Amino acid sequence: MAARRRGRRSGPKTISRTGITGQRGVNLIEGIVLDMESRWTPSGPNEVGIDGYIELFDPASRKALGLTLAAQSKVATGVGADQKPTFDFWCAPADLEYWLAGNMPVILVVSDPASKEAWWVPVKEYFKDW
Repeated sequence: MAARRRGRRSGPKTISRTGITGQRGVNLIEGIVLDMESRWTPSGPNEVGIDGYIELFDPASRKALGLTLAAQSKVATGVGADQKPTFDFWCAPADLEYWLAGNMPVILVVSDPASKEAWWVPVKEYFKDW
């Protein structure tokens, strides 16, 4: 049996730099959530716009609060490097439509994994007039 298909180049298997960078952003969110004494559940390999879910717990008593929200990670390298108090991040219209259509609160987390900084916005509140 031939292992090679027509039209495909053979070569070594590689991992994308974009994929690694994106996973670093998700890992940063997970670490922050765990530091909050709460729970992070990743969406998995077939996610289409929600990277994971955050279940909130009271950090003092560790009791579940019955509050869950969805989180989408976006990595923006060097965002915190210029020390400005604000920055602009442009969302794709298809992403906004998806996040606004659901019945769960969604936060957009923009992070710079290299500096270990992250910023978030509650999507449905921030974009309510979009």
